[in-house]
Amino acid sequence: MERSPQPVPVSPVPRTVAEPWPQRWLARHRPAVDLVVLSLVLGYNQIVMPAIVTTAVGLWMAEGLCAGLGLCWLLRRRSARVAFTVMICLAWIQPLVDPGAGILPVDILLALEVHHLASTQRWTWSLPAAALVVVWVLVAFIPAVTMGYSRLSLPALCAVTVAWAWTAGTLQRMRRAHLIALTRNTEYRLREAELRREQVEREERSRIAREIHDIVSHSLGIMTVVADGAAATAPSDPGRAAEAMLRVRDTGREALAQMRRMLTALRGEDRPRLAPQPGLQDLKDLVAEAGETGIPVRLEVSDSLDLPEELGPTVYRLVQEGLSNVRRHAGAVTCVEARVHRADTTPESLVIEVLDDGASSPAPSSGDPAGYGLVGIRERVASHGGSLEAGARPDGGFRLRAVLPLGVQEDA
Repeated sequence: MERSPQPVPVSPVPRTVAEPWPQRWLARHRPAVDLVVLSLVLGYNQIVMPAIVTTAVGLWMAEGLCAGLGLCWLLRRRSARVAFTVMICLAWIQPLVDPGAGILPVDILLALEVHHLASTQRWTWSLPAAALVVVWVLVAFIPAVTMGYSRLSLPALCAVTVAWAWTAGTLQRMRRAHLIALTRNTEYRLREAELRREQVEREERSRIAREIHDIVSHSLGIMTVVADGAAATAPSDPGRAAEAMLRVRDTGREALAQMRRMLTALRGEDRPRLAPQPGLQDLKDLVAEAGETGIPVRLEVSDSLDLPEELGPTVYRLVQEGLSNVRRHAGAVTCVEARVHRADTTPESLVIEVLDDGASSPAPSSGDPAGYGLVGIRERVASHGGSLEAGARPDGGFRLRAVLPLGVQEDA
């Protein structure tokens, strides 16, 4: 008996991507961190701004602009685009308040906002925003450069800072997207592995069900028929009834031995010597056994057949199931034919037929409530790429016919 592959255990699917502890800490304390950063920026801005803004009115207006920038930056997580739009508008107003207020320390929040946009928005929105901030930096530094308060290197440094903030944010967004894609791919592969494992389990259960049906159902059917005959002949011919009961005993022992071999293989405890699977060479014994139960069977097997090893058990089980159906469903029969031969039209195909002249409708009985025998045979045939037909014959009786591909045609 072939052993099926063991399913590989699948670990639970991770739902989140583990990040370094500094990022996890910052994520948990994000509002507090934002307040600390804003406090430091506004504190330094309050120290520097009185020395930059020359008029009292300009100082008060600059204070309002700084407060607006800080408030928009705090609310950036609610709507990043709206926050940036308001912030850049306030920044363009700064040079109109006072020439010295064109660039203030609080304007570093614009670079931080560009970083936030790049890390949360698509580049089609964040890149124009970064370019607009760079243009504002260059325009805002014009009064300071022309009056000699600043060198050209300072606006260039500020523009590079904005470009760096956008680049860092974009890389962060790309990294996050990459991690999400890897996580989804891992989840997909784990789900696929789980589905494969379930499929292997279903196939294994179906295989076990077929083996149990072929062994137990066939043997019990023979035992039932023989036991009924023994009960009927016991009053008139005790010796013949005793022989029949010995036949029942032998059949039961053989079924138990087959079950033990199957369970041993399923448990992975294969012993060095196991009985081979039944094949084409065992059909004569199967037919003889059916004859002993009162079924007149005629076996026809082509002499030129040289079957692949994997087809032998399937051919045997097909004939066995056909004879079991005759025993259970056909009622009184006068002739049963079991044929194994090459197809006339396609010699590379093997045809297995079991025909009887009994009842034409093998309705499931209590011994086979769901028709598992034909289901198992159909699965066996399908595993070899063949086809199965089961139905009433035009001239009465029932026919079970399977066609199995042989692959490369053997020489006769």
